Amino acid sequence: MSKIGLHAGAPRAVLAVGAAGAIVGGSIGAARNIARVRKGEMTREAAVKDALREAGTTGASTAAATAVVGALNLGGLLSLLGLVTVSVGAKYLVDKALDARSCRKAAPALPAGTGAAQEKAAPAKAEAPKKTAAKGTTTRKTRTAKSAAKAATPKKTTAAPAKSAEPAVGGAE
Repeated sequence: MSKIGLHAGAPRAVLAVGAAGAIVGGSIGAARNIARVRKGEMTREAAVKDALREAGTTGASTAAATAVVGALNLGGLLSLLGLVTVSVGAKYLVDKALDARSCRKAAPALPAGTGAAQEKAAPAKAEAPKKTAAKGTTTRKTRTAKSAAKAATPKKTTAAPAKSAEPAVGGAE
């Protein structure tokens, strides 16, 4: 039987693993946001804020997972599975709580007429009204190339061969 509890070096290990998780999470957040800033989908300030948020939440969830697995004295593959499971669950819950709190749906876009957003700005097209058929009439479906080719191929028939009018040779008369 193993005892559940932390040993003397555990707090230092939890902080070290949490710091490593923060570095990895912040790096991934920054890399993802660089492309979004270049496309004009996000401002630099919003990108930095998002990368810092990713660093904090990833570091905290990794530290929490390390503490839980360390307290349970898991070893080998079981400890790895425990780390992944607890850290993913903690990250999901923290992100969900922060999103609900800030009501953040998307990163703010650059104002129209500045930077890369100006190149992407296109005039809005007015939607054409839907065409409806008059009552009692039907509309014909257009054929695709595949359905037209299928319709053009001859059908195979399995009809019985036609009977001839001549009597069979050697038959009864």
